[in-house]
Amino acid sequence: MKVYEALQYIQSKQKVSSSDGQWAKLRNKIVNAESQKSLPGLSMVDEMLGLYQSVRSSFPHQPSLLLQFIGSREHEGTTTIVRELGFAIGEKLHKSVLIVDGDRRTLGMHKVLGLSPKLPLWELVERGGGLEAGCTLIGKSNVSLALLNEARSDSLNVGEQTNGQEFWEKLRSQFEFVVVDSPPMSISTDGLSVCAASDGVILVVEAEKTRTQVIASLRDRIAQHGGKVQGVVFNRQRHYIPEWLYRRL
Repeated sequence: MKVYEALQYIQSKQKVSSSDGQWAKLRNKIVNAESQKSLPGLSMVDEMLGLYQSVRSSFPHQPSLLLQFIGSREHEGTTTIVRELGFAIGEKLHKSVLIVDGDRRTLGMHKVLGLSPKLPLWELVERGGGLEAGCTLIGKSNVSLALLNEARSDSLNVGEQTNGQEFWEKLRSQFEFVVVDSPPMSISTDGLSVCAASDGVILVVEAEKTRTQVIASLRDRIAQHGGKVQGVVFNRQRHYIPEWLYRRL
């Protein structure tokens, strides 16, 4: 047998306790995610479609969906998950997708995709301009990439500004799916200003390394800022199970 990386997705609409036992009970789906670095080829299409549909079913009459992904610390795979999800929805469901790079310090998503950022969306909207000058259409896909705010800005607070809701509504009006790649909480609290505006927040944690108490703390901070945690992605979990068996779980 061979070691495979796994992505474990949990739909967690119910209130989650911080105890290890109750967290374990929620782990109801294990899927294969061996190759996570390939682009444009996607390695987790079925898993990403399942994640999207699971959350989308909670908003059946809403024309656009806005999801935020955030981790507790660096290198937990948040950017990889967001990239895979965005391209899967754009290519397989033919939705217009906007991936928002929320990490103004490292520009993580732009680096992964090998693109230079255009004008920040927040700056464009504040000036009363359109989004076109800030969005880069990626190849021939339905997926666009944009930077949320500029690195030299001392305070993001997009969700807390008086016109913050208008900003997100403008994005929703032009894209069927908006997904925000927020920086990990260990290096920036920028993501907290986005929580209340999103339809749901998905936590990304590294399986078997991120303590349950850390996950619970992150969940609570998001809730304090008006966010709604819709689920958790347990990334890089190792199992001695052959690939064919994963597809039957």
